[in-house]
Amino acid sequence: MSEFGPNHHGCTCWACFDQNGTNSILDSHNCSGHTDDGTGLIDINFSNNMGNNNYASGGNSEITGHFTAVCVNTNNGGSTTASVAKATTRTDNGVAADPNKGGALVFGDLA
Repeated sequence: MSEFGPNHHGCTCWACFDQNGTNSILDSHNCSGHTDDGTGLIDINFSNNMGNNNYASGGNSEITGHFTAVCVNTNNGGSTTASVAKATTRTDNGVAADPNKGGALVFGDLA
């Protein structure tokens, strides 16, 4: 048993992705693939579904010449579900852009 107790959970799903060049998942955990939904929009599909769609998430990205933000679980044309996390990437001036490298993290209970 860990020092955090029996119900402690680590990162349930994470993905490092390239949307600008190869449009691929570079590395991941509990990620079965992705869908490029357009400029600055990506779906991360879970290998094992979450127990519900009430999970915590976050992200980061690299776009040459810009400070950036990845907002995971934003409504980028559809609803986030227990099987997919949706992410939107924006530059520091609010313009949608595909990152050279992006990351998404999900913390939640598996189904």
